[in-house]
Amino acid sequence: TKTQNTNTTKNWKSNRDGWIVTNVYFIYMIFPSVIRMTFETFQCKAVCGVLYMAKDDKEICWLANSRHLSYALGVAVPSLVLYVLVLPVLTLVYLRAQRNVLTTDRKLILRFGLVFSGYASNRWYWEVVVIFRKIFLIVVVTFGQTNRSQLHYALGALIVVLYMQERGQPFTAHEGNVTGPPKIATGDVQGNWLKILKLSSAAKEKAAP
Repeated sequence: TKTQNTNTTKNWKSNRDGWIVTNVYFIYMIFPSVIRMTFETFQCKAVCGVLYMAKDDKEICWLANSRHLSYALGVAVPSLVLYVLVLPVLTLVYLRAQRNVLTTDRKLILRFGLVFSGYASNRWYWEVVVIFRKIFLIVVVTFGQTNRSQLHYALGALIVVLYMQERGQPFTAHEGNVTGPPKIATGDVQGNWLKILKLSSAAKEKAAP
């Protein structure tokens, strides 16, 4: 029995775990690039009254039976639906269903820890906020008409995000509805800190003239 328990402990990682965590990391890495390239499909500029793609001035935008229209409807729109709507919603639904075991289930941490492990336990959803911040900034950079408008919208978005982060405190431990810095540690750790403070105070008294 002891041998079986030892083998189970050693082999708790499976090929399925590796496959899932690889896909999570891959999607996490390519997400901004996919969103940017997808929005660039809809970025057109007028030349002599005709709309051309900003990335390829040989392609006319929204022309019937054109490559641009086929690509926009067949690739870009499904990509936006998948990456902007489906993936964030599925992530929220799944993490909410597992929110009680996010810090105890090691298989879950291995598979999806990249999404939630960097935040406080009560802010397991904050990565979705970061995702929408990235999406908004990509939209601003892609469709901003001038550098000045891009700068203004981007600064406005960052101010809103900083305010939300200050209010939500995603990296700070929370207890119930109480927010703020984590409480001072208790027990041996607190005793050790008290000893350090006493020693430092004694050293200052000795050093004083």
